Amino acid sequence: MKPTDRKPRGDAVLKTLPEARQREIAEHGNAHTLAETAAWLAKDGLQVSGYQLSTFLSWWRSRQFFGANDATAQAIRDQIAQEVQGLTDAELDELGQKAFSLLAIREENLDGFVKVRTAVSKAKFEALKLEIRQAAEERLREKAKLEREKFEFNAAEAALKQVATLKAISTSKLSDVEKIKQARLALFGEVPEEKQS
Repeated sequence: MKPTDRKPRGDAVLKTLPEARQREIAEHGNAHTLAETAAWLAKDGLQVSGYQLSTFLSWWRSRQFFGANDATAQAIRDQIAQEVQGLTDAELDELGQKAFSLLAIREENLDGFVKVRTAVSKAKFEALKLEIRQAAEERLREKAKLEREKFEFNAAEAALKQVATLKAISTSKLSDVEKIKQARLALFGEVPEEKQS
């Protein structure tokens, strides 16, 4: 049998039906057993197992839960924003997530509750990683800035001590490349590689 000859899974077939039909199946599934609902669907030519039907119903309930509760959580968030001035977006989002969780618990939707809490935890973890990365980048920028300031200070100090030498080098008949080498030597001494050779 070729991969293209395989029949689609029953729950996948149910997920592709129009939303109105999916709603009918979900309502029937809520009022009847899986076996009764599967038999009812078979009369319409849809052959699905109890497991496939259960998977579809779980998917449907989660979708409905998140759709309805997302709107509710957003409405609660907007209401709180109006009534409690000065909350940050992060605080309002946190309250919205808590509303999601409370709704899931109230509806005894353990799967929905776990999904909400997992999504919240993952979002917090990603935010924390970003914060740590930004802090590390800021420390690197600060370190580079301090090292540059230190270098510039030391270079200026060395130049002041070598003003006469630098003036003599600049007025000499050396090539520009040689003048730069001599000025560098006067300011910073020999480079380690030059000492070894």
